Amino acid sequence: MNLKAVIIGNYGATNLGDEAILENILSAHPDLSFTVFSNNPAETQSKYKVKSTYPLPFGLRSILRGKTTKSLEALNKCDFVIIGGGGLFTDEKIRAILLWGWHFFWAKHYKKPVFFYANSIGPLNSKIGRWITKKVFQKANFITVRDSASAAVLEKFGVKNFAITADPVFLTATLKSQTPKKKVAISLRNWITNEKNYIASLKETVVDLEKNGYQVLLINMQTFQDNDRNVLNQISSEKSLMITPRTFTELLKLLSECNFTIGMRLHFLIASALANIPFITLSYSQKTDSLAKKLQMEKYLLPLAQIKKAKLEKYIQKISAEENQIKESLAKKVQEEKQQAQKNITILKKFIAKILSKS
Repeated sequence: MNLKAVIIGNYGATNLGDEAILENILSAHPDLSFTVFSNNPAETQSKYKVKSTYPLPFGLRSILRGKTTKSLEALNKCDFVIIGGGGLFTDEKIRAILLWGWHFFWAKHYKKPVFFYANSIGPLNSKIGRWITKKVFQKANFITVRDSASAAVLEKFGVKNFAITADPVFLTATLKSQTPKKKVAISLRNWITNEKNYIASLKETVVDLEKNGYQVLLINMQTFQDNDRNVLNQISSEKSLMITPRTFTELLKLLSECNFTIGMRLHFLIASALANIPFITLSYSQKTDSLAKKLQMEKYLLPLAQIKKAKLEKYIQKISAEENQIKESLAKKVQEEKQQAQKNITILKKFIAKILSKS
């Protein structure tokens, strides 16, 4: 029986990491008939050869778009719903919790089993954020989370039907790092923070790297809404090269030629690990800190508030001096994450088997 599944997440929004998540989920479950809720259904449908429709309206612009009927029909006719993966339930941007909670409400309105696929949960700093998230996950049918910090949130909520796995993107084929060509890749993202001095420090670091013969690649991971180019332009020089990879595989190839990378975006850091390239994490969120911990890269993690030119120089010196040890350790940790990511597939198949047994 070819089950129908609706998959809900931050798709069709030009975020390279989220698109890599979607691609891995779809390829891992070819036996399912998917409808993907996407901000760009035409592109999603063409790219992945699946049905696609807009997310449920949540705001004036989406309401005026007038596509609600098709989305509700997809929910009504599906056999189950997948939400994720990614860091959807965090009140770093409270609208995110309201949006994904709204989708969960409608899935349950139609009495559909809901499977949360490789989610990160938190941070949750507001009462409304904690309340909505708690209600949602207490009513979920099963949950896989990609880090222990998210598991701790669920345990605090009294949720037991979950498993710790890993980000699906770890199942992307790894690349061997190439002979270094004196290149450094940097990924930043727009972020609401009072710490603005880190931009000036990064710009000075870019200039110094170029003086020392490095080619600096500024990697634009998202072009719609939170366009990374807006913040990357603030640290660019005449010599630095702005690149927008079209695919995650293209990103891997770019990073495989680097000596090391410096980044904020989670999937940029995962790509660095998959390419076996040492990286410095610019910490802005719980999910990036959790990744650094899982890959034993915490000592190369630098919170935004602590970014100063002199400190970055010390981190760069350290990561360069310890390159061989880092690569050896990363290779082992990536294999462990691949095994953990495989659990998402195994657990979902068991979930599907239960649905079939009841039909």
